[in-house]
Amino acid sequence: MSIPIDPEVITSNDKLMILIVTVASLMFSAAMIMALAWGVKDGQFENFTRSARAIFDPDEPIGETTDAFPGQPQRRPSQPGRPTAD
Repeated sequence: MSIPIDPEVITSNDKLMILIVTVASLMFSAAMIMALAWGVKDGQFENFTRSARAIFDPDEPIGETTDAFPGQPQRRPSQPGRPTAD
């Protein structure tokens, strides 16, 4: 169900805003398509496990929490067979 709009009610500012939003949406969509194409071409979607582990290093091993919220004590890394203090 569409509501009929009187063309005389739409001002030039309304038309300008519609144009700006439309152009911005098209530019954003084009940027997203280009980013997706780059990711596929660069091989970013071939091995999710490698990419997911890329943020870890020897100072923060996988599965061990080494950070804390400001003002709270830092949690010790969990050890196998030992429950964590949550």
